[in-house]
Amino acid sequence: MYKSSLNLIAGAVRYSLLVGTATFLMNPSSHAAGASETDTKVVITGSRLKRTDTEEALPVTIIGRQEIEQSGLQSVADVLRNTTFNSFGSYRESSGNSFQGQANLSLRGLGASRTLILLNGKRLPPSPVQSGSGTDLNTLPLAAVERIEILSDGASAIYGSDAIGGVVNIILKSDFEGVELQASASRPTREGADENSASMVLGTSTAKSSILFGISYGDRGIIFDRDRPWSDADFGDGNNYSTTEGLSVFGNSFLDDATVSWLSPSNCADTSGLTPYNDDVFGLGGTLCTYNFADISANTAKLQRNNAFINATYEIDDSNEFYVQANIGRTESFGRYAPPPDIIPFAANDPGNPFPGASGDLYHRYQALGPRDNTNYTNLFDTLAGVRGTTNFVDYEYGARVSRYGFQEYGKNYVLRSVAIDYAQQGLYNVLDPFSTDPDILNAMRVTISRESEFKYTEAFVNATFDLFENSEYALPIFIGAEWHRDEFFDIYDSQSLAGQVGGSAGGAGGGDRESSSLFAETSLDVSDNFNIDFAVRYDYYSEPSVSATSPKISFRYEPSDGLVLRGSYGLGFRAPTLNDLYGAETESAEFARDFISCETAGLTDDNCPLLQYTTYFSSNPDLEPEDSETFTLGMAYQFADTASFTVDFWSISLSNVISGFSVQQLINLERAGDPLPDGAEIIRDGGGRIDEVIAGSAVNVAELKTDGLDFNFRWADEYEFGSVGLNVQVGYTNSYESSLNNFRNVVGEPGFPKFRSAIGVDYSKSDFALAWNVNIIDGTYSSTSVEAATGNFLKEGHVSSWVTHNIQLKYNLTDNGELVIGVRNILDKAPALNINESGGYNDSLYDAEGRVPYITFRQSF
Repeated sequence: MYKSSLNLIAGAVRYSLLVGTATFLMNPSSHAAGASETDTKVVITGSRLKRTDTEEALPVTIIGRQEIEQSGLQSVADVLRNTTFNSFGSYRESSGNSFQGQANLSLRGLGASRTLILLNGKRLPPSPVQSGSGTDLNTLPLAAVERIEILSDGASAIYGSDAIGGVVNIILKSDFEGVELQASASRPTREGADENSASMVLGTSTAKSSILFGISYGDRGIIFDRDRPWSDADFGDGNNYSTTEGLSVFGNSFLDDATVSWLSPSNCADTSGLTPYNDDVFGLGGTLCTYNFADISANTAKLQRNNAFINATYEIDDSNEFYVQANIGRTESFGRYAPPPDIIPFAANDPGNPFPGASGDLYHRYQALGPRDNTNYTNLFDTLAGVRGTTNFVDYEYGARVSRYGFQEYGKNYVLRSVAIDYAQQGLYNVLDPFSTDPDILNAMRVTISRESEFKYTEAFVNATFDLFENSEYALPIFIGAEWHRDEFFDIYDSQSLAGQVGGSAGGAGGGDRESSSLFAETSLDVSDNFNIDFAVRYDYYSEPSVSATSPKISFRYEPSDGLVLRGSYGLGFRAPTLNDLYGAETESAEFARDFISCETAGLTDDNCPLLQYTTYFSSNPDLEPEDSETFTLGMAYQFADTASFTVDFWSISLSNVISGFSVQQLINLERAGDPLPDGAEIIRDGGGRIDEVIAGSAVNVAELKTDGLDFNFRWADEYEFGSVGLNVQVGYTNSYESSLNNFRNVVGEPGFPKFRSAIGVDYSKSDFALAWNVNIIDGTYSSTSVEAATGNFLKEGHVSSWVTHNIQLKYNLTDNGELVIGVRNILDKAPALNINESGGYNDSLYDAEGRVPYITFRQSF
């Protein structure tokens, strides 16, 4: 692919005067902050060359400080999740897993591992919690953010690995004098998710130095499943298990070996949290003794964020300066599971057997141990120091960076499987009346689990920019640079979990290290006054695995007339496998999913197919190779008035050698759709067709992926006697999303793959008042897909409604330097778009469960 693509680039250079190979995003928000109407030059995300604000080479959308404040959101993660480039959603904080305090971004639906996050132009270290495959956005202080630049194009030629789906560059404040204080509070009208935040930014300077310092704090409360109607327990018709939601067979359901049917103890209905139901799901007959886990478990985690940052410069002389940047982030999250479930085998003559004379397995809930409470801590320390300046007509920069991202997890009230089973079999632990058990016995069964992970990232870099052939009419700018990185990663669970002795938890141990080095260059050629070509190329080498990649890119800008710009880009990219992909240990997990195949066999509709847990095994793969990518953009921008402009951009991304892993639900959906499972993955079923266990396998280079779509933006702003008015409309439309894993079927419109997302903003200001109204829209989808047994036809059925939320904000300037903001997010209290086929009843990557959220913010500057 590389050889043919390089030939294509060479041909494009020879015929560079072809008209129409261009895209452009020309709007006020696309111009880098700091650029003036003069020849002041700045570096814009997507290029290393300094440019004036009329020379942008690639489609860069900027979310300015005003837009951030108008959103009413209190975290970087929340701001980015609402962008139209987050096509199919991304992971948000949820309770009951190690990711519970994490948040990431997935541009173009390509995953967090293919979305590069930069802080002031330098890549952020990946999160060990996410196995090195994504950046935790909760470690970033929103109060310190000046603007966010989003490059909606591949950029491996500029930044290296991970920049396939696009690049997000978070720019912190650097030029500020004085003190700014801010405090915010929000209180949803539904129970839970109360939020508070506070921050202080301090800036000062002398003749030769400047320093900017800030601290911020934020917290958001937990949401319990019982506090939302779509996640609360549904007891159905009171007779059949298939009609319920939020109830688990892990209550006191006994599977009799002799009759292969369910037995329920006579006191099931009299025991707290337990309810008997007929088995109309598993096809075994008998009665289940189910447990209401939704009354205990949490939907989203409680989260606390603490951040500090510093930007400092010292002027060595008139042309050179020393600088230091540091970002410190700490988060604490709390999540809650229901009490631990486990299977207890009983022989016919065991003293503790609840059904004397019968042998079998008891699907039991250890209620007396209490709920499983997990508390997670993350700590990020990221510091960068360097020297930059100009000498002999060369702009240069060199420096080093060290990042340390640590993670600790502690879980209470888990069950020590070997001890608990022994006590239950002996009758020392009473499975029919757990709360009557001797407290010393319960304490001997109870165990606290732990996990510790860390990712260390060390970087050294040097670069220079200079002009070749400079004369009064022409200059050829050249940027060259080199980087060296070292990654170190480890992930260790407690010894009992490693040995598989903990009920309701399991884990492995993994780790590794590697070095990488890169060389890169970029230049910009002015073919004529209105036609420009940019070239960039980057070479990367990784020690583990021993691989290298060359990533070239070419982009064009053509301005045939005033106000009309055409431009385009073509480039190659890659993504290296993560250290955890390569060296992580096998882990066991109890994954939630709906087995639509066995439900269909049992005559159950999708609506009545229960959410169950299945033992699942994941593993790593040291033989992984890098992914390859090919990106192309083409578009137009037209500024048809001083106050209005619009842009249309087509984009296309193709990946090969895709590294992919799969959830249990994804594997079930593939099996149901008649698509092949990836190599190494297997759904193991018993003689009745029910899932026994799932081998999700390792991440493998198994697929090709193609996706394309359109971005549209319209901006208008003007001033009148009655005030200033502005309108901004953004639409992200995905035309196709196809993978070899599903025979290149276009999945756009299927569950979790909306065709478009749009954001509409209207603002008005007059004197000391400002009013903003923002509308966010996520298109509806089908609710399920399946293969018709009789014909083999692929079916798309049901409907998940579109999700439209309205946000209102009113701002009033109390003094010259103070302002009061009152607003409401989701003012119509729109519930998430519900779909029974999703775990938890809705897709939490696309929608949130907060509901209507009134908030108030106060800012004061001195």
